[in-house]
Amino acid sequence: MDEKNKEVMRIDQIATDETLAGSHNEVSTDWEQFLKNVTDYGFELGYSRKFVGRTLENDPPMNDEEMIFFNKKNGMILYTQSYNGKSVNSAVVYCEVIEPKEWLPHDKWDVLWGCSSSHNGDGTISVSVDVRQGFKFFLDGLSNAFEFSKEWKNVPHLWFLNYMDTKVPGYDCTKINWEKIQKSSPEVKSIIGTA
Repeated sequence: MDEKNKEVMRIDQIATDETLAGSHNEVSTDWEQFLKNVTDYGFELGYSRKFVGRTLENDPPMNDEEMIFFNKKNGMILYTQSYNGKSVNSAVVYCEVIEPKEWLPHDKWDVLWGCSSSHNGDGTISVSVDVRQGFKFFLDGLSNAFEFSKEWKNVPHLWFLNYMDTKVPGYDCTKINWEKIQKSSPEVKSIIGTA
């Protein structure tokens, strides 16, 4: 990864755009274009559910959708949800990579900048990355630096909750995740290790 690209990716584009627009609601990634990028990259749909959303209790209802995609080749899972059916509210890719046996050049490790990662102690690293911006950049970087586990040895903390799930008093993240995984395709379950 060259220095110019590193510098560009260090910018929080969503925060910058929101600052320039003066609002946290005016700037977004287009939902339909994002879904096209996802499938163009080789992800397949493993779960989909439409839901009615509201930002505030008295706001008009919005028709939204949440989806879980899988990339069988690289053992990746993507959870995403729309906002007002027009923009991406959240989009996180989860994967597990194999720790290299030999030391990688510094620029290969740089791809983990901007990702959450955890060494599992068994030769694997669990990775999650927000891909609302820089989708292809992050995934290409991971692909160029690491070998992926096709089926995870460790299940990281997953967040498959849409913004309405969190409005239910006393919601149970683990239970909601489990229900959505169980309704997902066999490929999703196989990658996560719940098949």
